[in-house]
Amino acid sequence: MTDLITDWINRIGKVHLAGDYAIAESLAHEAMKETGNAPKILEIAGIIAFNQQRYDEAIEFIERAMFETPLSFTSQLVLAKSFVQRDQDDRAKATTQFLTEMVDQLPCEMLPDLSQLTAHLDQYDLALAVCSEATTRHPSDDNAFFGAAIYMQRLGYPNREVKDVMQEALALAPDSDVYRLNMAAICFSLSQKAEAYEHAQHLSEKALETLPCGCIGSMLKKIFEEFRDDIRLGILTARLPNNTEETKND
Repeated sequence: MTDLITDWINRIGKVHLAGDYAIAESLAHEAMKETGNAPKILEIAGIIAFNQQRYDEAIEFIERAMFETPLSFTSQLVLAKSFVQRDQDDRAKATTQFLTEMVDQLPCEMLPDLSQLTAHLDQYDLALAVCSEATTRHPSDDNAFFGAAIYMQRLGYPNREVKDVMQEALALAPDSDVYRLNMAAICFSLSQKAEAYEHAQHLSEKALETLPCGCIGSMLKKIFEEFRDDIRLGILTARLPNNTEETKND
């Protein structure tokens, strides 16, 4: 890479990171003229176009760069996201498949986006692989453990195995109502009712008041009834009729 291209990348990158997309775009087009559409400048132009929700342009710029040089991981992720925005899921899946095969080389900040994208594409095996890599690199990342547990459920792993991973997430973030609710549901499915109640009784009042209707609400109702927790049962049942009515209207 020549000094000229490096200088342009640094100038554009500084403005782009500051969120000045219009100025970054102007600089990128100027740089393309001066560098003869250097592939790395095309990549940056594609990323800028994506951030401005111009997905067709993002695809065009990045694919032009791809024919001349290996793409950066960031550009590949942006390309996959752009494909999704244009309902080209098969092309997106091919890109995320490649990225996941290189997961041990990806920067840490890319892993959450990649796991969410693969899950959106129903590639739960890939999403799990990405979350597993994240937990290995950052064993204090509760979100990574939670994601892994959710994707394990989607893939049909036994709930006893899912429970172990969900417990890691909860241990790292014990105040999370989301994690506690999931743990209660897992324990209930395993007929571990006392442990299910242990988690359910630590749910915040706000969580009980805003709980959506359906299986989770019915499960908690059964737990609180069995353990004669009239206070939490009262909070829950006061909310459930509203949820039921909302469901009928949907």
